[in-house]
Amino acid sequence: MRASFSGISRPFLLIALFVAVGGVQLASAQSPNEAGTVSVGGGDALTIGGLLQTDAYLGRADNDGFRVRSTRLRFGGNAESLQYAVQTDFASSSILLDAFARLPLTDQLRMTAGIFKTPFSAEILTPRPNLLFAERARVVNNVAPNRQAGVSLARTLVPDRLTATVGAFNGTSGLQPPSSDPLLYVGRLSGRLPVSTGELELGTNAAYSIDDDTPLSGLGRPAFSGTRVLFGADARLDIDRWLLAGELDTAWLDPNGGADTANPFGFYVAAGADVSENQQVLIRFDQYDPDTPIQATPEDQLTLGYNYDYSSLLRFLVNYQAATDDVGDGFFTARLQVAL
Repeated sequence: MRASFSGISRPFLLIALFVAVGGVQLASAQSPNEAGTVSVGGGDALTIGGLLQTDAYLGRADNDGFRVRSTRLRFGGNAESLQYAVQTDFASSSILLDAFARLPLTDQLRMTAGIFKTPFSAEILTPRPNLLFAERARVVNNVAPNRQAGVSLARTLVPDRLTATVGAFNGTSGLQPPSSDPLLYVGRLSGRLPVSTGELELGTNAAYSIDDDTPLSGLGRPAFSGTRVLFGADARLDIDRWLLAGELDTAWLDPNGGADTANPFGFYVAAGADVSENQQVLIRFDQYDPDTPIQATPEDQLTLGYNYDYSSLLRFLVNYQAATDDVGDGFFTARLQVAL
């Protein structure tokens, strides 16, 4: 049985929390451009950053308690025209997250090689400290390829407006050897447009591989052999204090041996508002169907969120997540985040 709240419904408690904190006066909001780093030896030859996320869970039956969600250390810098970065996460089963170098070939063309995020999904490409919610949407975590070893080329087509990126990757996460024949190929086109007093960001991406016993656990296939095609599209609109975002991702899996093809599919839509300079309330609807007989179709989910940026380094976050058919039977996630 899930933890009770003395007869008071959880949605009521969350609404009360929003009202209680709504009048708090805060400092400046966290921004990707304001993340603190420590320079070593002067200049930008070596900078050090980090991320600590500590979570508390309430209402998750036997899983209530505390967890260190992320403990990251990042080294990076610039050596002449070469950029590099190495990032670890001691709270992850794969300690090494990123290890890559980026070289500008021309003013508009850049090459990246190593272990890094594939150019697929706006939410995957968003750094963890800047996510709107505690966790990414289920379809994003399960369909998008995420971090892999490979090489990519990014071309600026219209300065500050339109960018195209293509890459070839191993087809498996992290340092695992290639399991695709020959490789996983990924491409993304992303752009931004001024809209009224805000900005509209749009992106679309696709990927293709011929897999040989590739572990696709997120898609319910621990060892997939066959043709894999991925597609996704995303959008985000920011106008004044309002935010609207969404993403859909799908896969076409054609296994060898004549078995039926599968089409995992999902999407999310999210909306938010800045209730003060440093406070944000959010809501997200999340749907995902893995299209596999060994896994039941997950219930649609609703997530309510509240973000409080005490400073550019310190963030407090509260989420309430529940299935849409029983909104009163969800759980809370509270997070303390320090990002350098």
